[in-house]
Amino acid sequence: MIKKILFTITVFLFVLSFSFTQDLKVETLLNLDASGGVTFGPDGNIYVSDFGPALGQASSNTKVYQLEYGTWNVTEFATGFLGASGSRFDSQGNFFQSNPSGGRVSKRTPDGNINYNWATTGLASPIGITNDADDNLYVCSCNNNTIRKITPDGTNTLFASSTHFNCPNGITIDPEGNLYVCNFSDGKILKIKPDGTVSLFNILPALSSVGNGHLTYSNGFLFVATIGGGQIYKLSLSGDSERIAGVFQGFSNNDGPALLATFSKPNGIAASITGDTLWVNCSVPSWISNSNALHPGLVRMITGVCSLEDVECPLLTSAKEVANPYQNEYATLLPPSPNPVNLETVLTYKINTFPQNVRLKIVDSTQKVITTLEEGRKTAGTYTVNLDVNDWGTGIYYAVLEAEKYVLTQKIIVL
Repeated sequence: MIKKILFTITVFLFVLSFSFTQDLKVETLLNLDASGGVTFGPDGNIYVSDFGPALGQASSNTKVYQLEYGTWNVTEFATGFLGASGSRFDSQGNFFQSNPSGGRVSKRTPDGNINYNWATTGLASPIGITNDADDNLYVCSCNNNTIRKITPDGTNTLFASSTHFNCPNGITIDPEGNLYVCNFSDGKILKIKPDGTVSLFNILPALSSVGNGHLTYSNGFLFVATIGGGQIYKLSLSGDSERIAGVFQGFSNNDGPALLATFSKPNGIAASITGDTLWVNCSVPSWISNSNALHPGLVRMITGVCSLEDVECPLLTSAKEVANPYQNEYATLLPPSPNPVNLETVLTYKINTFPQNVRLKIVDSTQKVITTLEEGRKTAGTYTVNLDVNDWGTGIYYAVLEAEKYVLTQKIIVL
């Protein structure tokens, strides 16, 4: 009898867990031959870079595309790169693009001017890029197994090297300044402390000598695209890993519930500022049909990534909220006034219905919390908060209103 009860409980827990996990959905947004990195921009749009048509064959004159959030309309953002892999925006709106074939990092200013040879020293097939709170760039140099640090003025130095590196490919950073790097040529994830010390963080499934694509940090977790495994993993900062999307079935691209969906060579990956949505680019050709081919390609979206248990990662629970990130039936977050701002501005939010637990915070473009302005239970009504930005520094920030399980955002431009 006891065994029967335990069996029943086990089955129930499995079904409950499986049902919850299936809240994650995968859908294909569009066909796009852009096989490099994927970046969530400070303007809320998605940027997808094109490495080229095949592994080991990064093309000349490759492009970066902008996908308008929600409509997914595609426009050309920049071109003329020698392969285009990882990319990153800094707090000033500058866009940095690695050029694997050119051994360089290019810089595009907000007015559209491009310095194609902005950084070259020590870069041998540069791939992933990230930046810290001071806008220092960290670049994965695949062919010499190093990480380079490049300051805003262009000073380029060696930051880290390790026998663990095996073509470091993707790179991201957490709010404490720790870097996380994943290898292309095996399944290793490495952690690099701010002093440059490298340690093994995790190992994810790889296919022969092909391991990971890129990774991103969002709201306390890492998200990794495994090219060789055809899967998407979520890792806690304590090192625990969980497969959240993708089942190995010969590298196809089938949409649907995340754990039943399939991915062919997923490479670039980016997360929304709330952490609920991921964007991934995939190749149509499989390893079986053509192991090196990257074109044609797809951009795909994974929704429902957060659970209600993730306190720092509330859900966007309805299409209405996705369509309008500023207002829903429960709460409204008005644009800052004035905006842009150079000294002070005013934030106004409304609780439209029943009393709710509210948190209003400011985050920068890397999702680091700058300050928490309000926290507590609020009754229905209108609330205003004065915001002094005098000590911030120029750039783009976000006001984030969390009301119960909803998240609303407004962009703040500091001049």
